[in-house]
Amino acid sequence: MRLQRFLTGFGLVWAAWLLLGCGVRELALEPNTKIIPADGKREVAFRVTGLDAFGQRVDVTSQSTITITGDGADTRDAAAWKEHKFRIQKTGTFTFQAQLGDQTTTSVQIRALDEKSYVYEMLREVYFWSDQIPELDPQTFASPQEILEKLRFDKAKGGQDRWSYIANLQSHNSFDQKGEYVGVGFSMAYDGKGQLRVSLTHADSPAGKAGLHRGQLILSINGKTVKEIEEGNLWGTIFGEPSTGVVVEMQVQEDGAPAQDISFEKGTIHVRSVFTSKIFERGGKKIAYMLFNQFIEPSVEELNEAFASYQAAGVEEMILDLRYNGGGRLSTAHHLGSLLMGRETSEKIFFQYIHNEKNKAWNNAVPFSVGKQGALSLNRLFFIAMRGTASASEVLINGFRPHMPVKVIGETTHGKPMGMYVYDFFDKVFAPISFKLANADGAGEFFEGIKPDVEVFDDVTKRFGDPEEGPLRKALEEIAGPSGQSKLPLRVQLAPTKSIPMHGLRRLIGAF
Repeated sequence: MRLQRFLTGFGLVWAAWLLLGCGVRELALEPNTKIIPADGKREVAFRVTGLDAFGQRVDVTSQSTITITGDGADTRDAAAWKEHKFRIQKTGTFTFQAQLGDQTTTSVQIRALDEKSYVYEMLREVYFWSDQIPELDPQTFASPQEILEKLRFDKAKGGQDRWSYIANLQSHNSFDQKGEYVGVGFSMAYDGKGQLRVSLTHADSPAGKAGLHRGQLILSINGKTVKEIEEGNLWGTIFGEPSTGVVVEMQVQEDGAPAQDISFEKGTIHVRSVFTSKIFERGGKKIAYMLFNQFIEPSVEELNEAFASYQAAGVEEMILDLRYNGGGRLSTAHHLGSLLMGRETSEKIFFQYIHNEKNKAWNNAVPFSVGKQGALSLNRLFFIAMRGTASASEVLINGFRPHMPVKVIGETTHGKPMGMYVYDFFDKVFAPISFKLANADGAGEFFEGIKPDVEVFDDVTKRFGDPEEGPLRKALEEIAGPSGQSKLPLRVQLAPTKSIPMHGLRRLIGAF
Protein backbone atom coordinates (compact mmCIF):
# COMPACT_ATOMS: atom_id res chain seq x y z
CA MET A 1 0.00 0.00 0.00
CA ARG A 2 2.82 2.42 0.85
CA LEU A 3 4.63 1.53 -2.37
CA GLN A 4 1.43 2.15 -4.34
CA ARG A 5 0.98 5.56 -2.69
CA PHE A 6 4.61 6.42 -3.35
CA LEU A 7 4.30 5.50 -7.05
CA THR A 8 1.01 7.39 -7.36
CA GLY A 9 2.56 10.46 -5.77
CA PHE A 10 5.68 10.12 -7.92
CA GLY A 11 3.50 9.95 -11.02
CA LEU A 12 1.69 13.14 -10.09
CA VAL A 13 4.96 14.95 -9.45
CA TRP A 14 6.40 13.65 -12.76
CA ALA A 15 3.31 14.79 -14.68
CA ALA A 16 3.50 18.23 -13.06
CA TRP A 17 7.22 18.42 -13.89
CA LEU A 18 6.45 17.68 -17.56
CA LEU A 19 3.56 20.13 -17.52
CA LEU A 20 5.89 22.91 -16.48
CA GLY A 21 8.43 21.92 -19.11
CA CYS A 22 10.99 20.85 -16.53
CA GLY A 23 12.94 17.79 -17.57
CA VAL A 24 12.00 18.05 -21.26
CA ARG A 25 14.82 18.68 -23.70
CA GLU A 26 15.32 18.81 -27.45
CA LEU A 27 11.87 20.25 -28.03
CA ALA A 28 10.69 19.81 -31.66
CA LEU A 29 7.83 21.28 -33.67
CA GLU A 30 6.44 18.91 -36.33
CA PRO A 31 3.83 20.16 -38.82
CA ASN A 32 2.05 17.55 -40.96
CA THR A 33 2.78 19.62 -44.08
CA LYS A 34 4.71 22.72 -45.07
CA ILE A 35 2.60 23.68 -48.09
CA ILE A 36 -1.13 24.47 -48.04
CA PRO A 37 -3.57 26.15 -50.40
CA ALA A 38 -4.67 29.56 -49.12
CA ASP A 39 -8.31 28.55 -49.32
CA GLY A 40 -9.12 28.65 -45.61
CA LYS A 41 -10.01 24.92 -45.65
CA ARG A 42 -6.76 22.95 -45.42
CA GLU A 43 -5.38 22.58 -41.89
CA VAL A 44 -1.79 22.29 -40.79
CA ALA A 45 -1.78 20.16 -37.63
CA PHE A 46 1.16 20.65 -35.27
CA ARG A 47 2.78 18.18 -32.88
CA VAL A 48 5.27 19.27 -30.26
CA THR A 49 7.57 16.63 -28.78
CA GLY A 50 10.53 16.49 -26.43
CA LEU A 51 12.86 13.97 -24.80
CA ASP A 52 12.09 13.14 -21.18
CA ALA A 53 14.64 12.19 -18.50
CA PHE A 54 14.66 8.59 -19.80
CA GLY A 55 15.46 9.67 -23.37
CA GLN A 56 11.93 8.81 -24.59
CA ARG A 57 10.23 11.21 -26.98
CA VAL A 58 6.94 12.38 -25.49
CA ASP A 59 4.09 14.44 -26.93
CA VAL A 60 3.75 17.78 -25.14
CA THR A 61 1.58 19.57 -27.70
CA SER A 62 -1.22 20.42 -25.27
CA GLN A 63 1.22 21.89 -22.73
CA SER A 64 3.14 24.02 -25.22
CA THR A 65 2.59 27.47 -26.69
CA ILE A 66 2.96 28.02 -30.44
CA THR A 67 3.64 31.46 -31.85
CA ILE A 68 3.19 32.64 -35.44
CA THR A 69 4.70 35.53 -37.39
CA GLY A 70 4.34 36.70 -40.97
CA ASP A 71 2.36 39.20 -42.98
CA GLY A 72 -1.34 38.46 -42.43
CA ALA A 73 -0.74 36.04 -39.54
CA ASP A 74 -3.45 37.79 -37.55
CA THR A 75 -6.05 36.70 -40.15
CA ARG A 76 -5.60 33.00 -39.36
CA ASP A 77 -8.69 30.97 -38.45
CA ALA A 78 -9.10 31.53 -34.70
CA ALA A 79 -11.11 28.36 -33.99
CA ALA A 80 -8.49 26.13 -35.61
CA TRP A 81 -5.64 27.94 -33.85
CA LYS A 82 -7.08 27.04 -30.44
CA GLU A 83 -6.48 23.38 -31.34
CA HIS A 84 -2.88 23.96 -32.50
CA LYS A 85 -4.04 23.90 -36.12
CA PHE A 86 -3.44 26.52 -38.79
CA ARG A 87 -5.89 27.58 -41.52
CA ILE A 88 -5.72 30.76 -43.56
CA GLN A 89 -7.13 32.39 -46.69
CA LYS A 90 -4.20 34.74 -47.24
CA THR A 91 -1.16 33.77 -49.29
CA GLY A 92 2.24 34.17 -47.67
CA THR A 93 5.06 32.54 -45.74
CA PHE A 94 4.42 32.09 -42.02
CA THR A 95 6.95 31.21 -39.31
CA PHE A 96 6.07 29.06 -36.30
CA GLN A 97 7.86 28.28 -33.02
CA ALA A 98 6.80 26.28 -29.97
CA GLN A 99 7.76 26.95 -26.37
CA LEU A 100 7.45 24.90 -23.19
CA GLY A 101 8.99 26.22 -20.00
CA ASP A 102 12.44 27.51 -20.93
CA GLN A 103 12.65 25.31 -24.04
CA THR A 104 12.04 26.75 -27.54
CA THR A 105 11.99 24.89 -30.85
CA THR A 106 13.72 25.94 -34.02
CA SER A 107 11.40 27.85 -36.36
CA VAL A 108 9.34 26.13 -39.03
CA GLN A 109 8.00 27.86 -42.14
CA ILE A 110 4.63 27.10 -43.73
CA ARG A 111 3.68 28.52 -47.13
CA ALA A 112 0.05 29.27 -48.02
CA LEU A 113 -0.22 29.42 -51.80
CA ASP A 114 -2.55 30.46 -54.61
CA GLU A 115 -3.94 27.82 -56.99
CA LYS A 116 -1.17 27.88 -59.57
CA SER A 117 1.68 28.01 -57.04
CA TYR A 118 0.13 25.18 -55.06
CA VAL A 119 -0.02 22.79 -58.04
CA TYR A 120 3.52 23.71 -59.06
CA GLU A 121 5.00 23.23 -55.59
CA MET A 122 3.18 19.90 -55.11
CA LEU A 123 4.72 18.72 -58.38
CA ARG A 124 8.10 19.69 -56.94
CA GLU A 125 7.46 17.83 -53.68
CA VAL A 126 5.13 14.81 -53.91
CA TYR A 127 5.09 14.02 -57.65
CA PHE A 128 6.85 10.71 -58.29
CA TRP A 129 8.99 12.36 -60.97
CA SER A 130 9.62 15.56 -58.98
CA ASP A 131 13.24 15.60 -60.16
CA GLN A 132 11.94 16.27 -63.68
CA ILE A 133 10.09 19.48 -62.74
CA PRO A 134 12.12 22.58 -63.72
CA GLU A 135 12.40 25.79 -61.74
CA LEU A 136 10.03 28.40 -63.17
CA ASP A 137 7.41 30.99 -62.29
CA PRO A 138 3.97 29.34 -62.08
CA GLN A 139 2.30 32.72 -62.58
CA THR A 140 3.36 32.67 -66.24
CA PHE A 141 0.77 29.93 -66.87
CA ALA A 142 -2.92 30.59 -67.48
CA SER A 143 -4.27 28.00 -65.02
CA PRO A 144 -3.36 25.09 -62.73
CA GLN A 145 -4.51 22.74 -65.50
CA GLU A 146 -2.02 24.30 -67.94
CA ILE A 147 0.80 23.85 -65.43
CA LEU A 148 0.01 20.14 -65.14
CA GLU A 149 -0.30 19.66 -68.89
CA LYS A 150 2.98 21.46 -69.63
CA LEU A 151 5.04 19.86 -66.83
CA ARG A 152 3.60 16.33 -66.75
CA PHE A 153 6.44 13.79 -67.22
CA ASP A 154 4.71 12.02 -70.09
CA LYS A 155 5.80 9.91 -73.03
CA ALA A 156 6.80 12.99 -75.06
CA LYS A 157 9.34 13.86 -72.32
CA GLY A 158 10.59 10.28 -71.98
CA GLY A 159 8.35 9.54 -68.99
CA GLN A 160 5.32 7.41 -68.13
CA ASP A 161 2.68 9.76 -66.72
CA ARG A 162 -0.69 9.38 -68.45
CA TRP A 163 -2.79 9.77 -65.35
CA SER A 164 -2.22 12.83 -63.11
CA TYR A 165 -5.28 15.05 -63.23
CA ILE A 166 -7.13 18.06 -61.82
CA ALA A 167 -10.90 17.79 -61.38
CA ASN A 168 -13.85 19.61 -59.86
CA LEU A 169 -13.91 19.03 -56.09
CA GLN A 170 -17.66 18.48 -55.78
CA SER A 171 -17.85 16.06 -58.73
CA HIS A 172 -14.83 14.08 -57.52
CA ASN A 173 -16.08 13.75 -53.94
CA SER A 174 -19.64 12.87 -55.03
CA PHE A 175 -18.33 9.91 -57.01
CA ASP A 176 -15.59 8.79 -54.61
CA GLN A 177 -17.65 9.07 -51.42
CA LYS A 178 -21.21 8.43 -52.62
CA GLY A 179 -20.83 6.68 -55.98
CA GLU A 180 -22.74 9.51 -57.69
CA TYR A 181 -22.07 11.56 -60.79
CA VAL A 182 -24.01 13.66 -63.29
CA GLY A 183 -24.26 12.07 -66.73
CA VAL A 184 -26.20 9.67 -68.92
CA GLY A 185 -25.19 6.40 -67.25
CA PHE A 186 -23.73 4.14 -69.88
CA SER A 187 -20.41 3.20 -71.46
CA MET A 188 -19.46 2.18 -74.99
CA ALA A 189 -16.97 -0.15 -76.63
CA TYR A 190 -15.99 -1.12 -80.15
CA ASP A 191 -16.49 -4.68 -81.29
CA GLY A 192 -14.02 -6.57 -83.46
CA LYS A 193 -15.62 -5.16 -86.62
CA GLY A 194 -15.07 -1.57 -85.51
CA GLN A 195 -18.75 -1.03 -84.69
CA LEU A 196 -19.56 1.03 -81.60
CA ARG A 197 -21.87 -0.69 -79.14
CA VAL A 198 -23.36 -0.05 -75.72
CA SER A 199 -21.14 -2.04 -73.35
CA LEU A 200 -22.68 -1.27 -69.95
CA THR A 201 -25.74 0.61 -68.67
CA HIS A 202 -26.58 1.55 -65.10
CA ALA A 203 -30.14 0.36 -64.56
CA ASP A 204 -31.53 3.45 -62.80
CA SER A 205 -29.72 5.94 -65.05
CA PRO A 206 -31.36 8.12 -67.73
CA ALA A 207 -29.90 5.83 -70.42
CA GLY A 208 -31.09 2.68 -68.64
CA LYS A 209 -34.60 4.04 -68.19
CA ALA A 210 -34.67 5.02 -71.88
CA GLY A 211 -34.02 1.39 -72.86
CA LEU A 212 -30.30 1.40 -73.69
CA HIS A 213 -28.68 -1.96 -72.96
CA ARG A 214 -25.48 -3.89 -73.62
CA GLY A 215 -24.99 -4.96 -77.22
CA GLN A 216 -26.95 -2.25 -79.05
CA LEU A 217 -25.21 -0.57 -82.00
CA ILE A 218 -24.74 3.19 -81.63
CA LEU A 219 -25.33 5.05 -84.90
CA SER A 220 -25.34 8.71 -83.80
CA ILE A 221 -25.18 10.94 -80.72
CA ASN A 222 -26.73 14.42 -80.71
CA GLY A 223 -26.89 14.52 -84.50
CA LYS A 224 -23.30 13.39 -85.11
CA THR A 225 -22.45 10.03 -86.62
CA VAL A 226 -19.83 7.91 -84.88
CA LYS A 227 -17.42 8.68 -87.73
CA GLU A 228 -17.96 12.44 -87.32
CA ILE A 229 -17.36 12.16 -83.55
CA GLU A 230 -14.14 10.21 -84.11
CA GLU A 231 -12.80 12.57 -86.78
CA GLY A 232 -13.59 15.64 -84.69
CA ASN A 233 -12.30 14.06 -81.44
CA LEU A 234 -15.60 15.02 -79.81
CA TRP A 235 -15.82 12.33 -77.11
CA GLY A 236 -15.22 14.89 -74.36
CA THR A 237 -18.04 17.20 -75.52
CA ILE A 238 -20.56 15.18 -77.54
CA PHE A 239 -22.91 14.66 -74.59
CA GLY A 240 -23.06 18.40 -73.77
CA GLU A 241 -22.58 20.20 -70.47
CA PRO A 242 -22.18 18.10 -67.29
CA SER A 243 -25.47 19.33 -65.82
CA THR A 244 -28.79 17.71 -64.98
CA GLY A 245 -31.54 18.39 -67.50
CA VAL A 246 -29.26 18.51 -70.57
CA VAL A 247 -31.05 16.66 -73.39
CA VAL A 248 -29.23 13.84 -75.21
CA GLU A 249 -30.53 12.38 -78.47
CA MET A 250 -29.24 9.08 -79.88
CA GLN A 251 -29.92 6.66 -82.67
CA VAL A 252 -29.32 3.00 -81.80
CA GLN A 253 -30.02 -0.33 -83.45
CA GLU A 254 -30.51 -3.94 -82.43
CA ASP A 255 -28.77 -6.43 -84.73
CA GLY A 256 -31.08 -7.07 -87.68
CA ALA A 257 -33.70 -4.53 -86.55
CA PRO A 258 -34.55 -1.00 -87.77
CA ALA A 259 -32.75 2.00 -86.24
CA GLN A 260 -34.41 3.55 -83.19
CA ASP A 261 -34.36 7.19 -82.08
CA ILE A 262 -34.26 7.81 -78.31
CA SER A 263 -34.05 10.94 -76.19
CA PHE A 264 -33.40 11.46 -72.48
CA GLU A 265 -32.04 14.05 -70.03
CA LYS A 266 -28.85 13.90 -68.02
CA GLY A 267 -29.32 13.21 -64.34
CA THR A 268 -27.57 12.20 -61.13
CA ILE A 269 -26.55 8.57 -61.33
CA HIS A 270 -25.82 6.29 -58.40
CA VAL A 271 -23.49 3.54 -59.55
CA ARG A 272 -23.20 0.04 -58.16
CA SER A 273 -19.67 -1.30 -57.84
CA VAL A 274 -20.84 -4.90 -57.67
CA PHE A 275 -22.60 -4.71 -61.02
CA THR A 276 -23.36 -8.42 -61.41
CA SER A 277 -23.04 -11.24 -58.88
CA LYS A 278 -23.89 -14.90 -59.54
CA ILE A 279 -23.06 -18.36 -58.29
CA PHE A 280 -22.64 -21.17 -60.85
CA GLU A 281 -22.41 -24.88 -60.09
CA ARG A 282 -20.15 -26.87 -62.38
CA GLY A 283 -18.66 -30.32 -61.82
CA GLY A 284 -19.82 -30.31 -58.21
CA LYS A 285 -18.10 -26.99 -57.55
CA LYS A 286 -19.74 -23.72 -56.58
CA ILE A 287 -18.18 -20.85 -58.53
CA ALA A 288 -18.79 -17.19 -57.72
CA TYR A 289 -18.81 -14.65 -60.55
CA MET A 290 -18.64 -10.93 -59.82
CA LEU A 291 -18.45 -8.01 -62.26
CA PHE A 292 -16.81 -5.34 -60.08
CA ASN A 293 -16.57 -1.87 -61.60
CA GLN A 294 -15.25 0.71 -59.10
CA PHE A 295 -13.01 0.95 -56.04
CA ILE A 296 -14.92 3.68 -54.19
CA GLU A 297 -16.05 4.13 -50.59
CA PRO A 298 -19.58 2.65 -51.03
CA SER A 299 -18.02 -0.47 -52.62
CA VAL A 300 -17.15 -1.88 -49.18
CA GLU A 301 -20.77 -2.42 -48.14
CA GLU A 302 -21.63 -3.99 -51.51
CA LEU A 303 -18.64 -6.33 -51.30
CA ASN A 304 -19.54 -7.38 -47.76
CA GLU A 305 -23.05 -8.29 -48.88
CA ALA A 306 -21.84 -10.30 -51.87
CA PHE A 307 -19.12 -12.18 -50.00
CA ALA A 308 -21.50 -13.06 -47.16
CA SER A 309 -23.69 -14.80 -49.76
CA TYR A 310 -20.66 -16.58 -51.27
CA GLN A 311 -19.52 -17.83 -47.89
CA ALA A 312 -23.00 -19.00 -46.97
CA ALA A 313 -23.27 -20.89 -50.28
CA GLY A 314 -19.92 -22.63 -49.77
CA VAL A 315 -18.20 -21.07 -52.79
CA GLU A 316 -14.93 -22.82 -53.70
CA GLU A 317 -13.81 -20.89 -56.80
CA MET A 318 -13.96 -17.20 -57.78
CA ILE A 319 -14.10 -15.37 -61.10
CA LEU A 320 -13.57 -11.64 -60.57
CA ASP A 321 -14.48 -9.62 -63.66
CA LEU A 322 -12.55 -6.32 -63.76
CA ARG A 323 -12.84 -5.67 -67.50
CA TYR A 324 -14.17 -2.09 -67.10
CA ASN A 325 -12.66 -1.28 -63.70
CA GLY A 326 -10.32 1.72 -64.06
CA GLY A 327 -9.22 1.75 -60.41
CA GLY A 328 -9.90 4.01 -57.44
CA ARG A 329 -9.24 3.70 -53.73
CA LEU A 330 -6.43 1.39 -52.66
CA SER A 331 -8.15 1.04 -49.28
CA THR A 332 -11.10 -0.57 -51.08
CA ALA A 333 -8.73 -2.79 -53.09
CA HIS A 334 -7.17 -3.83 -49.78
CA HIS A 335 -10.61 -4.72 -48.40
CA LEU A 336 -11.46 -6.81 -51.46
CA GLY A 337 -8.03 -8.45 -51.46
CA SER A 338 -8.45 -9.47 -47.83
CA LEU A 339 -11.90 -10.96 -48.56
CA LEU A 340 -10.39 -13.00 -51.40
CA MET A 341 -7.29 -14.11 -49.51
CA GLY A 342 -9.15 -15.50 -46.52
CA ARG A 343 -8.62 -15.43 -42.79
CA GLU A 344 -5.18 -17.04 -42.52
CA THR A 345 -3.17 -14.13 -43.90
CA SER A 346 -1.01 -12.70 -41.11
CA GLU A 347 2.40 -11.45 -42.26
CA LYS A 348 1.49 -11.83 -45.96
CA ILE A 349 2.22 -8.63 -47.91
CA PHE A 350 -0.40 -7.48 -50.42
CA PHE A 351 1.39 -4.49 -51.97
CA GLN A 352 4.19 -2.00 -51.32
CA TYR A 353 4.29 1.80 -51.70
CA ILE A 354 7.45 3.24 -53.29
CA HIS A 355 7.81 7.05 -53.31
CA ASN A 356 10.29 9.54 -54.77
CA GLU A 357 13.67 10.24 -53.13
CA LYS A 358 12.28 13.16 -51.10
CA ASN A 359 9.58 11.01 -49.56
CA LYS A 360 11.30 7.65 -49.02
CA ALA A 361 10.18 7.78 -45.38
CA TRP A 362 6.63 7.21 -46.66
CA ASN A 363 7.51 3.83 -48.22
CA ASN A 364 5.44 1.07 -46.70
CA ALA A 365 4.48 -2.59 -47.12
CA VAL A 366 0.76 -3.32 -46.62
CA PRO A 367 -0.27 -6.80 -45.42
CA PHE A 368 -3.66 -8.40 -46.02
CA SER A 369 -6.11 -7.91 -43.17
CA VAL A 370 -6.87 -10.91 -40.99
CA GLY A 371 -10.34 -12.09 -39.97
CA LYS A 372 -12.56 -10.26 -42.47
CA GLN A 373 -16.15 -11.39 -42.07
CA GLY A 374 -17.25 -13.19 -45.24
CA ALA A 375 -13.68 -13.89 -46.37
CA LEU A 376 -13.19 -16.90 -48.65
CA SER A 377 -10.32 -19.34 -48.33
CA LEU A 378 -9.46 -19.83 -52.00
CA ASN A 379 -6.60 -21.86 -53.46
CA ARG A 380 -6.48 -19.95 -56.76
CA LEU A 381 -8.09 -16.98 -58.52
CA PHE A 382 -9.47 -16.29 -61.98
CA PHE A 383 -9.61 -12.71 -63.26
CA ILE A 384 -11.32 -11.35 -66.36
CA ALA A 385 -9.32 -8.29 -67.40
CA MET A 386 -9.10 -6.13 -70.51
CA ARG A 387 -7.67 -2.84 -71.75
CA GLY A 388 -10.02 -0.93 -69.42
CA THR A 389 -8.61 -2.76 -66.38
CA ALA A 390 -6.28 -0.31 -64.66
CA SER A 391 -4.58 0.91 -61.50
CA ALA A 392 -6.08 -0.65 -58.33
CA SER A 393 -7.47 -3.50 -60.46
CA GLU A 394 -4.00 -4.33 -61.76
CA VAL A 395 -2.55 -3.98 -58.26
CA LEU A 396 -5.10 -6.54 -57.07
CA ILE A 397 -4.08 -9.05 -59.76
CA ASN A 398 -0.36 -8.43 -59.25
CA GLY A 399 -0.68 -8.58 -55.46
CA PHE A 400 -1.96 -12.16 -55.46
CA ARG A 401 0.71 -13.64 -57.72
CA PRO A 402 3.26 -14.31 -54.93
CA HIS A 403 0.62 -16.10 -52.83
CA MET A 404 -1.50 -18.36 -55.07
CA PRO A 405 -2.01 -19.41 -58.71
CA VAL A 406 -3.64 -16.60 -60.70
CA LYS A 407 -5.09 -16.93 -64.20
CA VAL A 408 -5.98 -13.82 -66.24
CA ILE A 409 -8.56 -14.25 -69.01
CA GLY A 410 -9.14 -11.50 -71.56
CA GLU A 411 -6.82 -8.87 -73.05
CA THR A 412 -3.65 -7.06 -71.99
CA THR A 413 -4.60 -4.52 -69.31
CA HIS A 414 -4.06 -0.76 -69.33
CA GLY A 415 -0.67 -0.72 -67.55
CA LYS A 416 -0.69 1.59 -64.51
CA PRO A 417 1.57 0.34 -61.70
CA MET A 418 1.33 3.78 -60.07
CA GLY A 419 -0.92 5.55 -57.60
CA MET A 420 -1.77 9.08 -56.58
CA TYR A 421 -2.64 11.00 -53.47
CA VAL A 422 -5.64 13.30 -53.92
CA TYR A 423 -5.34 16.85 -52.55
CA ASP A 424 -8.20 19.32 -52.18
CA PHE A 425 -7.40 22.91 -53.12
CA PHE A 426 -9.93 25.72 -53.49
CA ASP A 427 -12.80 24.22 -55.59
CA LYS A 428 -10.65 21.52 -57.19
CA VAL A 429 -8.78 18.31 -56.47
CA PHE A 430 -5.24 17.61 -57.63
CA ALA A 431 -4.24 13.96 -58.09
CA PRO A 432 -0.54 13.75 -59.02
CA ILE A 433 1.12 10.37 -59.49
CA SER A 434 2.91 10.04 -56.13
CA PHE A 435 4.09 6.44 -55.77
CA LYS A 436 4.83 3.17 -57.51
CA LEU A 437 3.17 -0.06 -56.39
CA ALA A 438 4.82 -3.47 -56.19
CA ASN A 439 3.78 -6.86 -54.82
CA ALA A 440 5.43 -8.87 -52.03
CA ASP A 441 8.18 -9.99 -54.44
CA GLY A 442 8.92 -6.41 -55.49
CA ALA A 443 7.39 -6.96 -58.96
CA GLY A 444 5.37 -4.10 -60.39
CA GLU A 445 6.83 -2.72 -63.62
CA PHE A 446 3.78 -3.50 -65.75
CA PHE A 447 3.72 -0.22 -67.69
CA GLU A 448 2.88 -2.20 -70.84
CA GLY A 449 -0.02 -3.91 -69.07
CA ILE A 450 -0.58 -7.35 -67.58
CA LYS A 451 -0.78 -9.93 -70.35
CA PRO A 452 -3.56 -12.53 -70.22
CA ASP A 453 -2.89 -16.21 -69.73
CA VAL A 454 -5.87 -16.95 -71.97
CA GLU A 455 -6.73 -14.40 -74.68
CA VAL A 456 -10.46 -13.78 -75.17
CA PHE A 457 -11.95 -10.48 -76.31
CA ASP A 458 -14.98 -8.69 -74.91
CA ASP A 459 -18.27 -10.17 -76.11
CA VAL A 460 -20.46 -7.06 -76.13
CA THR A 461 -23.32 -8.92 -77.83
CA LYS A 462 -24.23 -10.83 -74.64
CA ARG A 463 -25.38 -9.71 -71.19
CA PHE A 464 -23.13 -9.88 -68.12
CA GLY A 465 -23.45 -13.15 -66.20
CA ASP A 466 -24.61 -15.07 -69.27
CA PRO A 467 -22.59 -18.33 -69.12
CA GLU A 468 -22.34 -18.16 -72.94
CA GLU A 469 -20.70 -14.68 -72.85
CA GLY A 470 -17.18 -15.22 -74.25
CA PRO A 471 -14.77 -14.36 -71.38
CA LEU A 472 -17.07 -15.75 -68.68
CA ARG A 473 -17.64 -18.99 -70.60
CA LYS A 474 -13.88 -19.40 -71.02
CA ALA A 475 -13.29 -18.78 -67.31
CA LEU A 476 -15.89 -21.38 -66.37
CA GLU A 477 -14.25 -23.87 -68.75
CA GLU A 478 -10.83 -23.18 -67.21
CA ILE A 479 -12.27 -24.12 -63.81
CA ALA A 480 -14.54 -27.04 -64.60
CA GLY A 481 -14.04 -27.95 -68.26
CA PRO A 482 -16.58 -27.59 -71.09
CA SER A 483 -20.16 -27.72 -69.88
CA GLY A 484 -23.01 -29.64 -71.37
CA GLN A 485 -25.05 -26.49 -70.80
CA SER A 486 -23.15 -24.74 -73.61
CA LYS A 487 -25.26 -24.96 -76.75
CA LEU A 488 -22.78 -23.57 -79.29
CA PRO A 489 -19.01 -23.66 -79.81
CA LEU A 490 -17.22 -20.68 -78.25
CA ARG A 491 -17.10 -18.02 -80.97
CA VAL A 492 -13.72 -16.51 -81.72
CA GLN A 493 -14.10 -12.81 -81.01
CA LEU A 494 -12.05 -10.36 -83.06
CA ALA A 495 -9.76 -7.93 -81.22
CA PRO A 496 -11.19 -4.38 -81.03
CA THR A 497 -9.05 -2.10 -83.17
CA LYS A 498 -9.74 1.12 -81.23
CA SER A 499 -11.10 2.45 -77.97
CA ILE A 500 -12.78 5.59 -76.66
CA PRO A 501 -10.28 7.88 -74.88
CA MET A 502 -11.02 8.52 -71.20
CA HIS A 503 -8.85 10.49 -68.79
CA GLY A 504 -8.77 11.61 -65.16
CA LEU A 505 -12.04 11.34 -63.25
CA ARG A 506 -13.85 10.10 -66.38
CA ARG A 507 -11.55 7.05 -66.48
CA LEU A 508 -12.40 6.23 -62.85
CA ILE A 509 -16.13 6.58 -63.49
CA GLY A 510 -15.81 4.45 -66.62
CA ALA A 511 -19.06 5.76 -68.11
CA PHE A 512 -20.58 8.90 -69.62
